Amino acid sequence: MPARIIGTIMLGLLSLAAFSAGPPARAEVYYPWCAVYAGGANGIGSTICSFDTARQCQETVRGVGGMCQPNPAYPGPAQTRTRRQH
Repeated sequence: MPARIIGTIMLGLLSLAAFSAGPPARAEVYYPWCAVYAGGANGIGSTICSFDTARQCQETVRGVGGMCQPNPAYPGPAQTRTRRQH
């Protein structure tokens, strides 16, 4: 086979492999505090859970209407493994 045909076939196979690999893995991150914003004109508010501290959340909602509450989905701080001394 001519080199051009082989190159075209290889390019096609590489493209197929790249697109069939699926989405990349990602870690889900949960933060401990949520801002619950007021409803506005249509009565539909929003909740954004992306705050590390209650103070950070309070500073964000101050002046725009809303309140802060603990994130019910927050699993708690990551567990760290400690080594035992024998």
